[in-house]
Amino acid sequence: HTECTVCGAVVETSTIEPVGHTTSDWIVVEKAACTTSGSKQKVCMVCNAVVESGVIAPKGHTPGSWEDDYKTLTKNQFCSSCGEVVKTQKIPLKTPVLKTIANTTSGVKVTWDQVAGATSYNVYRKLTGDTKWKRIATTNTSYYTDRAPKTGVTYCYTVIAKAGAVSSRYDATGISIKYVAAPTLLKVQNVNKGVQVTWSKVDGADGYYVYRKAPGETKWQKYGIIKGNSNLTYKDPSASSGITYAYAVKAYSGASESDYSAHILKICYLATPALTKVTSTTSGVKFTWNKVAGAKGYYVYRRDASGKWTKIATVKSGASYLDKSARKGVTYRYTVKAFNGSYVSYFNTSGLKVTDKY
Repeated sequence: HTECTVCGAVVETSTIEPVGHTTSDWIVVEKAACTTSGSKQKVCMVCNAVVESGVIAPKGHTPGSWEDDYKTLTKNQFCSSCGEVVKTQKIPLKTPVLKTIANTTSGVKVTWDQVAGATSYNVYRKLTGDTKWKRIATTNTSYYTDRAPKTGVTYCYTVIAKAGAVSSRYDATGISIKYVAAPTLLKVQNVNKGVQVTWSKVDGADGYYVYRKAPGETKWQKYGIIKGNSNLTYKDPSASSGITYAYAVKAYSGASESDYSAHILKICYLATPALTKVTSTTSGVKFTWNKVAGAKGYYVYRRDASGKWTKIATVKSGASYLDKSARKGVTYRYTVKAFNGSYVSYFNTSGLKVTDKY
């Protein structure tokens, strides 16, 4: 309108035509997701009125990395934007990788690598030259001990992984060993100039290995090789008097070895006492010998014409004994054994001879 310049009264009124909206660019109201639409609009930059609305189309999945799910035996590909599974494939169980095979005191032990997704394993065995595998066990561990092999027979083993009705492939070559049973260690004893080890016979063995451990040693040391299957004893001449040793034995057949004998036996080696002198005195028969390293005492033995050795005394200090019970005119022989606890040395079987004169 127009106003009077003197009094301010409106003297004329007219209409102004609309100028129209000044439209903005598209503004995103809600972003589109991989599978859902978004929205957009244009607004007036003067009055903020919505001038136009539109739809933003879903952008679709962006394929990302693959991950294995061995619980369901599936391989899933995930969208790198939303994380949803966009593709699924079945995956097979891997073939078990056979690791080791060994003879043990319980039988043949076979081990293999665990297979992801497997819930159990079928163990198969065959003899050398056979074409068919025979299932002998099912286990949920990655090892198995075959407790029914025969010594001298070569066995071959393989494994199939299982997950419900799904089965893996198997190593057609398998893993082989000639089974050799472990001998039983029967006895270790002090003998003249050494320790004698005795064990049981193992059918089919070509021979035996004898092992020893001294105090402080953690590994067995091989000390004897016995060839053939008739000699079941070994004398260790290198033992030192006063030292306690542990002994074990393995049987072998060709290149195959058994496990160590189930029973490990220990002994304190005591050297055979060297007899020095026996004399008849007015107080009795005096008998002397050399001290033995590691001995805690000595057992004194005597025999007369009857030929039977009889223990007559225990000496806990020194290396001599005065036999006051000897009878005049009787001829005796004397010998001695060293002892340390329950361990006893060998002895001079001839002894020293003397006739009591008093």
